[in-house]
Amino acid sequence: MKPGSALGRHGTGVNGLGKLAAVAALAGVAACASEAPLPPPEASPPAPTPVGTPLATLDPASLPSYQVGDSFTFDNPPEVWTVLAVDERGRVEWRSSLGARRTTTNDPLLPSLHHATPGGQELARILHQNTALFPLQAGADGRFTEAVGLATPPYTQSFTWSCGVDGMVALDVPAGHFDTYQVGCRRSDGLRAVSYYAPQVGYVVRRDLSMPDQPVEVRRLTAFTHAGPAPASPSPASPSPASPSPASPS
Repeated sequence: MKPGSALGRHGTGVNGLGKLAAVAALAGVAACASEAPLPPPEASPPAPTPVGTPLATLDPASLPSYQVGDSFTFDNPPEVWTVLAVDERGRVEWRSSLGARRTTTNDPLLPSLHHATPGGQELARILHQNTALFPLQAGADGRFTEAVGLATPPYTQSFTWSCGVDGMVALDVPAGHFDTYQVGCRRSDGLRAVSYYAPQVGYVVRRDLSMPDQPVEVRRLTAFTHAGPAPASPSPASPSPASPSPASPS
């Protein structure tokens, strides 16, 4: 869970993913990319086994908002992501204690729009969102594509993401005990991300990343600071689904 890390470092394609995400996403220096058409839906992967204690219900969660000075600290490796600026369109500028920078939307489950490593490598993305996950609630799902700019032919590469709320989980991480939404996402190249989003924090408090035939990489929130009021709150306007069983990710 860091930003792009989908965890902070997601930097990741899903804000704050980590080393595995960096290997999967940093294909080269950013170049101009154009949006690709959304491909047909793929078969849904099986829902992963929940971490922590399953919850019967959790209030729908609206998109979080961030303020300059908000910070989120993660392990594996230790890293702090701090908000530097938020523009009028809601784009958020982040700086890592390890020297990286990134730009994201206020949706912590989407990949970064731009990511720069401490060594100067840059990655730019154009996102085409077909359906949105927020407000998060049982049964919510979403799909989007990312077009990644490359320094060499074919100059752009597109991936399709399919995501869905797998359930609600009470989870312990070094930063504390949180009620979370467990969101499973699968990328068209096989990358799998399971994010645990805590409305109380306004960010992902744990993210599990994996590629086929590779071990799972886990990143957890160890501390966080809000510069102002808590950034996330329940969304009373969103009714709970009629069915008590969460749907599998689409």
